[in-house]
Amino acid sequence: MCKNFRYKLGMEFCSLKEAKQAIREHAVLNGRQVEFVKIDKVRVRVVCKKRCGFIILVSKVGSCHSFRVKTLVDVHQCARVFNNKNANIELVSKVVMDKFRNVGNMSTNQIMDDIKRSGNWIVVWAGGDKFEVTQGFTIEKFVVDLKQLSSTCWFWELVSIPCRHVVTAINYRLEQTENYVHRFYKKEAYQRCYGEQISPINGQPLWPKTNSQQILPPSYKTHAGRPRKLRRREADETVSHSKISRRNLKMKCTRCDQFSHNIRGCKNQPKKHAGGETRIKKQSSRRKGPVGTRIAPPTDTSKNSSTSNTPGAGTRGMEPTLGSQPSSNNPTA
Repeated sequence: MCKNFRYKLGMEFCSLKEAKQAIREHAVLNGRQVEFVKIDKVRVRVVCKKRCGFIILVSKVGSCHSFRVKTLVDVHQCARVFNNKNANIELVSKVVMDKFRNVGNMSTNQIMDDIKRSGNWIVVWAGGDKFEVTQGFTIEKFVVDLKQLSSTCWFWELVSIPCRHVVTAINYRLEQTENYVHRFYKKEAYQRCYGEQISPINGQPLWPKTNSQQILPPSYKTHAGRPRKLRRREADETVSHSKISRRNLKMKCTRCDQFSHNIRGCKNQPKKHAGGETRIKKQSSRRKGPVGTRIAPPTDTSKNSSTSNTPGAGTRGMEPTLGSQPSSNNPTA
């Protein structure tokens, strides 16, 4: 992709992503700001953000896997944009990586020119050798001291190469940027370092042996106390030796099969399962009575009916009812 690239009606792209990247990169190179007004899986429509008449429509070609330019008005009537929002981080990283991939073939002047054009920085002289450098479109400010060879971004101190803020201050004073680069980066330093002959050495088997005592590793000392068996846990890690932590686990209700609550706080209707049955908690078959009372187990009516014909059967411990005859075993008869 270059600045002089032109779209043609009927041009095809391999994918919709490739078409969007090409349109975005072409707009940035020509200083135009475009807007994607329609984006889906099969088409994309792009217009100029200033509505000057530029429009391009790319859509899928039938059952093929390619995308074709079907509508094109490749003419901008608006002016250039210097603060282009279409230059996202993905596009900028791609351009920078492609440009500096073979940085060994670039000269020092080319690198310095790229650094000079890297931003719109405004320089304000503060007196002496100090400057205040401000970004034209943001509120970033840095203090540069050319006498102390320092910048508040700390890049100059770490790398010993002037950063973009320092380069802006140097250009303000109409001086050469190369004079502020550390001498270790210059050609004379490399020639002085590798200009002399490097003495060769023999391998380790041919090294001279000494009569000194052999150096041994330090002796191991057992620490006092019981040895530690568990690993050291993080500060935010829960420690439990009896149950699994419920952190980052979703709670599910067994009544309505929904998340974020349990059966105790469930206010929904029971969920119907196969066969129209609802999931209801089974009640205990044991009958409950007042506290402190014993409830006799239920009697079997079949046994009572079989023994009702036997005289005196089932009458022990029971009071006689009205109209019944007293038993012969009753002493009061």
